[in-house]
Amino acid sequence: MECFTPSSCLDAGSNFTRRDAQGKWVAVEEATQAALSAQLAGDSVVRVVAEDGPSVAIIQAFRARLDASLGEKLGSAPEALCHVRVPGSAAPPACGARGSDTAQVVAEAFLQAATRAQLAIQNAGGVRLAIPQGDISYDTAHNVLPYSKSLIEMEMTGAEIAAVLEDAVSNHLDPVRGVLGSDGSHPSSTTSRPRAASCANRPPGTTRTSR
Repeated sequence: MECFTPSSCLDAGSNFTRRDAQGKWVAVEEATQAALSAQLAGDSVVRVVAEDGPSVAIIQAFRARLDASLGEKLGSAPEALCHVRVPGSAAPPACGARGSDTAQVVAEAFLQAATRAQLAIQNAGGVRLAIPQGDISYDTAHNVLPYSKSLIEMEMTGAEIAAVLEDAVSNHLDPVRGVLGSDGSHPSSTTSRPRAASCANRPPGTTRTSR
């Protein structure tokens, strides 16, 4: 395949992997490898390229250092912390009506890192995984929060905070032209007072979040 401009093609490696039953990345079977290679050979966007030896050597050197850092212990979880985007959205033994433990912990961590804030809000969709029982490493933290995060502090009135929480819940619960929005906007929030509780089943106008 010929690329007319550098940006007109998406380069892909020639070795394909997928997750096994334990969640580990493993090489696909030979038949699958051959089928994927044949399919991509005629693709107008994806270009399969072989590994570049010198580049691989540089990456492996950095990967070894990165793996060592990712394995460093940050703390431990005495029990597993569940995660769902919307309270009550999954069957037991998930989080139940209380919502995500992991998103709550993230919000509390942001609040502790803040210098002036009395409340922290984190959208549940930004938290990607539950935290298992046991040691928590940099790798755990990266997998839970893989996206770049910026802690922003701002002055807000109580009405503005309520509106933000209401709007985030409404984005998921209230259809627009018959289509529901992403459940990732569902908020988890925490204050220096007792933990915030989300009451997503209340009708609009009755304040679906309480603090």
